Amino acid sequence: SDPQAISLAQRSITALTGGATVADATLNASAISIFGSDNETGTATLKAKGITESRFDLNLGSGTRSDVRNIASGSPGGAWQKNGATSTPYAAHNCWTEAALAEHRQQFQSALRPPSPSFTAHAAIDAVRRALPREGILSFDVGAHTHQIASQWSTHAPKSFLITNGWSSMGFGLPGAIAAKLARPEAPVVCLLGDGCFQMTCGEVATAKRLGITLPIVVLDDRWLALIKVKQIRRQLPLYGTELQAETYREPPAHYFGVPALAANSADALGSSVTSALAANGPTVIEAVVDSDHYLDTVYD
Repeated sequence: SDPQAISLAQRSITALTGGATVADATLNASAISIFGSDNETGTATLKAKGITESRFDLNLGSGTRSDVRNIASGSPGGAWQKNGATSTPYAAHNCWTEAALAEHRQQFQSALRPPSPSFTAHAAIDAVRRALPREGILSFDVGAHTHQIASQWSTHAPKSFLITNGWSSMGFGLPGAIAAKLARPEAPVVCLLGDGCFQMTCGEVATAKRLGITLPIVVLDDRWLALIKVKQIRRQLPLYGTELQAETYREPPAHYFGVPALAANSADALGSSVTSALAANGPTVIEAVVDSDHYLDTVYD
């Protein structure tokens, strides 16, 4: 029903087939330069359209694959290689320009960090990222901080960003960090979790001590089960069962199960504490009291 979309689809199909006449996007691929194989028939489904390019899913006798075609020139968006009975692309393409991608990334990352005079959760996450070496491993837990970290954190290597998925039960972060350090003892590992998650698994601090592993455990203290609090506010429900501590925070205890505990209530202090903890001979708990009010604007679930 959209004339512009119909016109675009028709021009894209023409580009896809090299100018051959087709009906209802049914293709007769007889040229190697078009499909990478001889005398195949199949269908093309328009999956995404852009200003100058469109992406198709191709269903052919030799297998299913995707292709991007430049509407103006009709040239393929990527090279193809023959792999048995299936053709696969050397590289993926999309319709984003480098400038548009950079602008979108900048706007998105800026929106994740609304300005605030207080020590925010997003500032704490950035401080940990700066302190952890590029090859380091992050294990984090479940809650509002999960969504913030997943959007905000820059990962530089595979298998260095450990997150639970599926049902995503609270309590993954600390056991996951211990497992990562045991599996890769040479790699710097940091655990980042909320105060609710720490309440559930703080006993594992004793496990880390017994194993003698170097592990900064950064606790984002905001006094709430923040993700549930955000959902209650958005649904205009009363806040119930989500406040973890009504009292004003004091300094953390000297230790948990013999593991030293430190306070870090600014980005600089947190970064310095993480750096020191990465050089320690055992685990360290670092409590960062943060303002997480921005979750209402930056976290969606």
